[in-house]
Amino acid sequence: MAGFHALSGFTCGLALGLALVAKPVVAQTVSLPPSEVRALASSTLQAGNPADAARVADLLLARFPEDPTTLLIRTEAAILLRDFAGASAFGQRAFRNAASDGQRFNAARLTALGHARRDQYSRAQLWLRVARQYAPSNAAAEAVAEDFRAVRRNNPLTVNLRFGITPSNNINGGTFEEEIIFDTPFGSLPFRLSPDAQAISGWQFSGGVDARYLVRSDRTSATFLDFGLSGVTYRLTRGAREELEAFAEEQGSSPVTGQSFSSVNLRFGATHRFALFPDIGITETALSFSRSFRKDEDETNTVRATLSHNFELTESSGLGFFGAAQRRFDIADDDEAQSYQAQLTYSQRFEDIGVLRLSYGQEISTATDSRDEFDAETYTVSFSPDFEIQGTTFSFLAQKRFTEWDFFSNFEGAREDEQTIFRVTAVVGGAEFFGFNPVISVTRDVRDSTGTRFNSRSTTVGFDLTSSF
Repeated sequence: MAGFHALSGFTCGLALGLALVAKPVVAQTVSLPPSEVRALASSTLQAGNPADAARVADLLLARFPEDPTTLLIRTEAAILLRDFAGASAFGQRAFRNAASDGQRFNAARLTALGHARRDQYSRAQLWLRVARQYAPSNAAAEAVAEDFRAVRRNNPLTVNLRFGITPSNNINGGTFEEEIIFDTPFGSLPFRLSPDAQAISGWQFSGGVDARYLVRSDRTSATFLDFGLSGVTYRLTRGAREELEAFAEEQGSSPVTGQSFSSVNLRFGATHRFALFPDIGITETALSFSRSFRKDEDETNTVRATLSHNFELTESSGLGFFGAAQRRFDIADDDEAQSYQAQLTYSQRFEDIGVLRLSYGQEISTATDSRDEFDAETYTVSFSPDFEIQGTTFSFLAQKRFTEWDFFSNFEGAREDEQTIFRVTAVVGGAEFFGFNPVISVTRDVRDSTGTRFNSRSTTVGFDLTSSF
């Protein structure tokens, strides 16, 4: 397969310590010491006789079935004989019995090649990630990355896994106010908020898988089927748990736990990319259906349609458009909400400095429940600098969102929110694990609202992984 480097010399590269002196395969071979039989198999392979090398290796494996050096010779012979199923099987055995990282590297890479030759691209990608983990040098690691990209280009299935652990001082989006005052025609009325309406500290555990399958493609378009499954759950800090348990005991009710905020989301749909005219960029449209599952009755079905296009203004700048229409159906009470979103993003690359992006977006929501009706404007600035610090790259984001809600709440009048978000993200390049780099993000989220109940402050620290190639 294109993208895989030639296997000639792989056996030498494994430092097998074999004397590469060509010898004919004769019946007396079995009487030789094991080291000489192994050397005979290697020299026969190097001489361009993989079938004879395979027979010699099989004789040795009959006596020493877990010998990693012989298994590697047998794996390479299988590949040269185009026995790719056998190559994958022998390669996995070689990996399991490997005595060094060098042997693990070569076994994993040969196993990946066996799978790729059988069009088992996803398995090949998994084994290439294993090979990357044991690469003996930067050059070998980059060669594996090139192999991975070659397989990815041929694989109609793309799978992305994500998972993270996020400590937060406000997992429920609650307020930090203990008491709010309502101004009514009858005077000011104080109201003390229950602990579960206030900010709750804890840990967020999230994970998900996104899969995309290429259905068809031609010179100007491609169509994909999409699938996604994600979930999130929480664990309260000890102080928050004790406070909520005491409140529940006082009220004679079940206590709020981290699982009370847990949810699972299932999504599937289709995406179509196409170029209407040359040199104007790619347009992407998508249609999806999703279903949320929660421990309580707050479950929804959502249909979402999106349209996006990126225009290249110059070699270093571009303008992107994104639009979305969404309809949400609340299962418990049959409420519906319809929202529309539009966003423009200008990007500019500054040589040797980085990429700056400026975005402006609008969103409108109408609903059968007036509490879900709002108008919003969002301003976003992000910057991805070119510099690295010990292999770690950074990105910065600042966002301001203004939301006007149509409903009236507790005599306070129409509600207006002003939300400010700051985020710093670091991709730690010096701590790679099976082709993934750790991602650390720190987010500060501040929301000021004319409805005191909705004032909130939260700081979260996220830990995630991203592919390094």
